Amino acid sequence: MILRNKKGQMEMIGLVMVIILLVFGLMIYVRIQLNNSETDSEGLEGGYMADLASKTLKVMLHTTSNCLYLNGRQLISDVASNYDFNSNSIHENNLVVCDGKSSYEILDETDGFIDKILLSLQEEGFHYTFKVGLKGKDFFITKQDEGGCEKSDNTYQGEYVFDSDKGKVIAILILC
Repeated sequence: MILRNKKGQMEMIGLVMVIILLVFGLMIYVRIQLNNSETDSEGLEGGYMADLASKTLKVMLHTTSNCLYLNGRQLISDVASNYDFNSNSIHENNLVVCDGKSSYEILDETDGFIDKILLSLQEEGFHYTFKVGLKGKDFFITKQDEGGCEKSDNTYQGEYVFDSDKGKVIAILILC
């Protein structure tokens, strides 16, 4: 009878040890998962910001203006096609004109559709820099809030490339 009791006690001690090992293993697993989720959330935020920059830029370029129903990309392409990079000036007489305003003036308006989109970013607490130019050349449109994102460490960029008569145009929106 004593031998049988001792055997039962040994089984109970073994079972308790297995449960303790499982608890320790579960604790280690949970700790590793928590560390990974903190790293993933930083990556998710960066992915969200890059996606926001890219999609906001697409909205800016595909929004239709009041000018002959041309969108932002078409207006920018018109300005790029008439920009003289040697003199850093625009051949105004060749630009599309609507209601007495050239395509460049429509893009540069402070209450125009591009500025309204940029202002909405600023109201949400984002700083921005918006630049447009021919690939490999200087930018001929630059808009930014106070300071822009030039000195920021955390920047997220969206780029969009399209054609004009003078070559590839690149539009860049940087958020920080």
